[in-house]
Amino acid sequence: MLTGVTLAVLFATIATSGHVRLIDGAPSFARDPAVEKPVLTPSAGLMPAVPTDRTRSEVSPIFEAIARALFLACLVLAVGLAAWFVWSHRPKFRLRRPRRPVSTDFDVLEDAAAAITADADAQHAALRRGAPRNAIVDCWLRLEAAVVGAGVRRNPADTSAELTERVLSSCDVDPAAIMRLANLYREARFSDHTMSEQSRREAIDALDLVHAGLRSGRDRAVATA
Repeated sequence: MLTGVTLAVLFATIATSGHVRLIDGAPSFARDPAVEKPVLTPSAGLMPAVPTDRTRSEVSPIFEAIARALFLACLVLAVGLAAWFVWSHRPKFRLRRPRRPVSTDFDVLEDAAAAITADADAQHAALRRGAPRNAIVDCWLRLEAAVVGAGVRRNPADTSAELTERVLSSCDVDPAAIMRLANLYREARFSDHTMSEQSRREAIDALDLVHAGLRSGRDRAVATA
C-alpha cells in the first residue's frame, strides 16, 4: 500500500515538473531555481577571440627583411645574366670606315709622278738584279719611297703599299698593271714558296705599263697647260 502511494506521488511529480535535468549523479526531481545561462557577447569581452591571419601566421620582421633582400638579389642577378647573354650573343656588325680619297692636289700628284718617272731606271735595274723575290720587293719599295718623298699626305688607315697604289690610280695608270705589280710585291714579301723568273717578267711588264701611264698623263697635263 505504502509502495503504491510512493509510486503515485513519483509519477505525479514527474508529470508536473517538466524536463528532468541529470546532473552528476542521481536525477533530482526537485525543480531547480530558474538560472539563466549567461549570454556571451563580444561587447562583454567573454566571447573567445577569433585568431586573425596575423596571429595564426606570425612572421618575424627580421625574417621578412632577409627574404626580401634575397629576392631582390636574385632578381638583380637574373636581370644581369639576361643582359650579359643578350650582349654576348648580339649580332656583330663591323662598320667599315669609308676611306677618304687621296689628296687630289695637282701639284702633289705631279711631283709624285715626276719622282716615280725619274727613278724608272733604278726600278728596272732592281727588278733585274738578284733573285726574283728580292728583285720584286726592292722595285716596289723604290716606288713607295718616291711617293713618300713627293710629300703625298697619308691617311692614318693607309699602309705604304696602299698609299702607293692610290697615288698611281690617281695618275691615270692602268689599274690592272697597278694591281698585278702590287700582288706580286705582296706575294714576294709574305709568301714562303719559291718565285720563278716568270714572276720577274710579269713584274717588268707591269712596271712598263705603270711608266707608260705616267708619261701619258704627264703629256696630257702639258698639252692642257
